[in-house]
Amino acid sequence: MAGAPDDGRVRQDADRSPGPVAGPPGGEEEHAIGRVVAALRAAFPGLSEPDVAGCVGRIHATFAQARVRTYVPILVEREAYAALAAWREPAGQAPRVSSIATASGPEDAGF
Repeated sequence: MAGAPDDGRVRQDADRSPGPVAGPPGGEEEHAIGRVVAALRAAFPGLSEPDVAGCVGRIHATFAQARVRTYVPILVEREAYAALAAWREPAGQAPRVSSIATASGPEDAGF
């Protein structure tokens, strides 16, 4: 607009609705989470399916209120991989994820 200063900010219309909000996770996301569990089971063959699925489930639950669902499965996979990798690290090595440094398993780390 002529005469209006352009300060780099995006103008927002006060009457504008925020747009559609994603509903609860659906079948496609749940299917992707199942693939995450399968991939992590293959990456960590020494861990039981209930341990891996439990870890993934607890992390997935932290994204329950996410408005944008597109990247939830990959974010869950990354966090679960880090948690499971740190959990299985030998006691003499520092875990890669500091927030679960004292965890004896994914449950103790809050996952």
